[in-house]
Amino acid sequence: MPSKSLPNAKSEIKRLGYEVVHVPDEVVGKYVAAYNIVYKGKHMKEPKYDKGVDVPPNQVWVSEKFKVYDKIILFHELQEWKYRSAGYDRKTAHLMAKKAEEEAFGEEAVKFRKLIER
Repeated sequence: MPSKSLPNAKSEIKRLGYEVVHVPDEVVGKYVAAYNIVYKGKHMKEPKYDKGVDVPPNQVWVSEKFKVYDKIILFHELQEWKYRSAGYDRKTAHLMAKKAEEEAFGEEAVKFRKLIER
């Protein structure tokens, strides 16, 4: 069952000085979100684009296609940043964030995951 006391990830991300920008789905490609931030002194930039697409500093891009899932997407990214800043590698932090989002949002997160596994 989802927690009723979830932090508002979008507000927390804005408080940290990052801007959330919704971009066309084709801009983020196979990803749902992309970012270029410094979190707790650690520079994090995902994904590493190689086709001239570069997320500006302090921005978090979210596909317009999945805007209705902002609360889950941004919660996931915030959790991933926390795990990475604690020393976990990118892959482990992603898996831990995925588990956290499923625990926090329950069936809604499971539905979202099925939708984005494209």
